[in-house]
Amino acid sequence: MVMRSALLGTACALALAGSAQARGWYAGIDLGLSAVSDTDVHWVTTSAGLIGIDTGVVARFESGFVVLAAVGYALQQWRIEGELGWRSNDKDQFTPLGPSSGDLDELTVMFNMTYDIPLGNGLNLALGAGAGVDYAMLDIVNVDDGSFNFAYQGIAALYYAVAPNVELALGYRYLHVLDPEFKDTTAGITTYYDFEDISKHAVTLGVRYTFAP
Repeated sequence: MVMRSALLGTACALALAGSAQARGWYAGIDLGLSAVSDTDVHWVTTSAGLIGIDTGVVARFESGFVVLAAVGYALQQWRIEGELGWRSNDKDQFTPLGPSSGDLDELTVMFNMTYDIPLGNGLNLALGAGAGVDYAMLDIVNVDDGSFNFAYQGIAALYYAVAPNVELALGYRYLHVLDPEFKDTTAGITTYYDFEDISKHAVTLGVRYTFAP
């Protein structure tokens, strides 16, 4: 009798724990701030068979915005999702060349995996990582070009359940893009802007809805 009561109590506890966090297909959207770490740029210019290289340039960008949309599936404490992201940052300056107008926009398609850690009272910590493709678009004076590159990211987020199927999110993402390169051809002179890896930081607020049965 005691054993039966213990088993029944355990089953009820597991059922309550499972119901505290909805499982199944879900969708989410996040909005926030995007910042770009200073990046070294190598300028390679070719003209009439001559090659000139400038390695003393640092690209700086102002803080901008990020929009993320994700669709995924939650099983136990693991989540697998596809994420579409848009990040935009205005150009600050390319030192020592000085300030000028322009911007850096990036479209990302990422596949993420995260692990949820229950903290109690409807609060969960999610930690994970993702990998995918980044399409960076640089638009500054004399340059309007795009570059496809491999990207990966680290993810940390707090989720708070406000309803059985609805969670509010406070998230952080570190996005790393490998070696984007942009090209400009003006008056027969071709210039390649070879960026070292671009690192971006995003802090977001969002909401996630689970289509639980």
